[in-house]
Amino acid sequence: MVRLEIQSCLDVTEKLLVTLNGQQGDKERTETIEEVNRLLTLRQELLPSLQPPFTAEEKEIGQKIVKMNQSIDTNLSEWKLSIQRDINGFSKKKTSITKYADPYRNVQFDGMFYDKKK
Repeated sequence: MVRLEIQSCLDVTEKLLVTLNGQQGDKERTETIEEVNRLLTLRQELLPSLQPPFTAEEKEIGQKIVKMNQSIDTNLSEWKLSIQRDINGFSKKKTSITKYADPYRNVQFDGMFYDKKK
Protein backbone atom coordinates (compact mmCIF):
# COMPACT_ATOMS: atom_id res chain seq x y z
CA MET A 1 0.00 0.00 0.00
CA VAL A 2 1.40 3.35 -1.05
CA ARG A 3 1.12 6.23 1.38
CA LEU A 4 -0.95 9.22 0.35
CA GLU A 5 2.00 11.64 0.57
CA ILE A 6 4.09 9.61 -1.86
CA GLN A 7 1.21 9.21 -4.31
CA SER A 8 0.48 12.95 -4.09
CA CYS A 9 4.14 13.75 -4.78
CA LEU A 10 4.08 11.42 -7.81
CA ASP A 11 0.90 13.06 -9.13
CA VAL A 12 2.29 16.59 -8.73
CA THR A 13 5.56 15.58 -10.40
CA GLU A 14 3.67 14.05 -13.34
CA LYS A 15 1.56 17.20 -13.72
CA LEU A 16 4.71 19.32 -13.62
CA LEU A 17 6.37 17.21 -16.32
CA VAL A 18 3.27 17.36 -18.54
CA THR A 19 3.03 21.13 -18.08
CA LEU A 20 6.68 21.64 -19.03
CA ASN A 21 6.46 19.32 -22.04
CA GLY A 22 3.50 21.21 -23.48
CA GLN A 23 3.93 23.62 -26.36
CA GLN A 24 5.09 27.02 -25.23
CA GLY A 25 3.75 29.97 -27.12
CA ASP A 26 4.51 33.52 -26.16
CA LYS A 27 0.95 34.14 -25.01
CA GLU A 28 0.71 30.99 -22.90
CA ARG A 29 4.18 31.32 -21.43
CA THR A 30 3.13 33.52 -18.50
CA GLU A 31 0.28 31.19 -17.58
CA THR A 32 2.55 28.17 -17.85
CA ILE A 33 5.20 29.79 -15.66
CA GLU A 34 2.58 30.55 -13.00
CA GLU A 35 1.34 26.93 -13.14
CA VAL A 36 4.92 25.59 -12.89
CA ASN A 37 5.59 27.84 -9.88
CA ARG A 38 2.39 26.64 -8.21
CA LEU A 39 3.26 22.97 -8.81
CA LEU A 40 6.85 23.43 -7.61
CA THR A 41 5.61 25.09 -4.41
CA LEU A 42 3.10 22.30 -3.83
CA ARG A 43 5.76 19.64 -4.39
CA GLN A 44 8.19 21.47 -2.10
CA GLU A 45 5.57 21.36 0.66
CA LEU A 46 5.03 17.61 0.10
CA LEU A 47 8.69 16.54 0.12
CA PRO A 48 9.36 17.00 3.88
CA SER A 49 6.42 14.70 4.66
CA LEU A 50 8.12 11.79 2.86
CA GLN A 51 9.76 9.96 5.75
CA PRO A 52 11.24 6.43 5.85
CA PRO A 53 10.72 3.50 6.18
CA PHE A 54 9.66 2.90 2.58
CA THR A 55 8.15 -0.25 1.14
CA ALA A 56 9.49 -1.77 -2.09
CA GLU A 57 6.60 -0.24 -4.03
CA GLU A 58 7.29 3.18 -2.52
CA LYS A 59 10.98 2.90 -3.42
CA GLU A 60 9.99 2.11 -7.00
CA ILE A 61 7.75 5.19 -7.08
CA GLY A 62 10.64 7.22 -5.64
CA GLN A 63 12.88 6.08 -8.49
CA LYS A 64 10.20 7.15 -10.98
CA ILE A 65 10.03 10.55 -9.31
CA VAL A 66 13.83 10.92 -9.52
CA LYS A 67 13.81 10.06 -13.25
CA MET A 68 10.98 12.52 -13.89
CA ASN A 69 12.84 15.14 -11.87
CA GLN A 70 15.83 14.84 -14.21
CA SER A 71 13.54 15.52 -17.18
CA ILE A 72 11.98 18.43 -15.30
CA ASP A 73 15.44 19.92 -14.63
CA THR A 74 16.32 19.64 -18.32
CA ASN A 75 13.05 21.26 -19.38
CA LEU A 76 13.44 24.08 -16.87
CA SER A 77 16.95 24.77 -18.18
CA GLU A 78 15.60 24.94 -21.74
CA TRP A 79 12.86 27.33 -20.63
CA LYS A 80 15.42 29.50 -18.86
CA LEU A 81 17.60 29.69 -21.97
CA SER A 82 14.59 30.54 -24.11
CA ILE A 83 13.57 33.36 -21.79
CA GLN A 84 17.15 34.67 -21.63
CA ARG A 85 17.33 34.69 -25.45
CA ASP A 86 14.10 36.67 -25.60
CA ILE A 87 15.33 39.18 -23.03
CA ASN A 88 18.64 39.60 -24.88
CA GLY A 89 16.76 40.04 -28.15
CA PHE A 90 14.56 42.73 -26.63
CA SER A 91 17.52 44.61 -25.17
CA LYS A 92 19.38 44.48 -28.53
CA LYS A 93 16.25 45.67 -30.29
CA LYS A 94 15.90 48.51 -27.80
CA THR A 95 19.48 49.70 -28.29
CA SER A 96 19.24 49.48 -32.07
CA ILE A 97 16.02 51.50 -32.05
CA THR A 98 17.67 54.12 -29.84
CA LYS A 99 20.70 54.32 -32.14
CA TYR A 100 18.46 54.65 -35.15
CA ALA A 101 16.43 57.44 -33.53
CA ASP A 102 19.49 59.45 -32.42
CA PRO A 103 22.64 58.12 -34.11
CA TYR A 104 24.94 60.94 -32.91
CA ARG A 105 24.10 60.79 -29.22
CA ASN A 106 27.13 58.81 -28.06
CA VAL A 107 29.72 59.83 -30.60
CA GLN A 108 33.23 59.79 -29.18
CA PHE A 109 35.90 62.06 -30.52
CA ASP A 110 39.15 60.15 -30.60
CA GLY A 111 41.25 63.10 -31.60
CA MET A 112 40.87 66.66 -32.75
CA PHE A 113 42.78 68.77 -35.14
CA TYR A 114 43.16 72.44 -34.41
CA ASP A 115 44.30 74.67 -37.21
CA LYS A 116 46.31 77.46 -35.75
CA LYS A 117 47.31 80.32 -37.96
CA LYS A 118 50.58 82.03 -37.17
